[in-house]
Amino acid sequence: GPSNSSTPSLGAIVSGSVGLGHDLEASARLYTLGAEVALKRLVWASPNWRTAAQLTLGGMRTPQNLSEAYWGQAKLTGLVTRELSPAWSVTFGPSVAAGGFWPADGGSAYGLMLGGFVNAGWRWGSRRWRLMPELSIHRSVFGDVPVDGRVAMFALGIGRDL
Repeated sequence: GPSNSSTPSLGAIVSGSVGLGHDLEASARLYTLGAEVALKRLVWASPNWRTAAQLTLGGMRTPQNLSEAYWGQAKLTGLVTRELSPAWSVTFGPSVAAGGFWPADGGSAYGLMLGGFVNAGWRWGSRRWRLMPELSIHRSVFGDVPVDGRVAMFALGIGRDL
């Protein structure tokens, strides 16, 4: 069933994005065990502030040695970004996520989580490289997928603009 683990885990992510106009971006991520696609739309912008809304759909299939199952999630996130300098920014916002879990041997479980995140962005090397530490905190308000209770996650992203 859903995870009740409190042990940190490590996974690899490869991602890419493409602009679909001045206010729309599509992205895709491949994880160690799954994938997701997202659409982000710019809602409002000024010289130092931006707001956007992002819809993300993702899923994974866990292998037999990890209790073979399928898991899916749809998430809506609000993003508020403040440019602090040419090298530094901070982004924060709320999110709501609905998830489903389908074990290979039958049954199902569902859940709804509310929460938010904050991250910092630092650019270096002609502003092409980025370091992005992020903290997110969510709480289940219905069901038990992916957790029954609260979840906190810290992630550290490193990226390069091509």
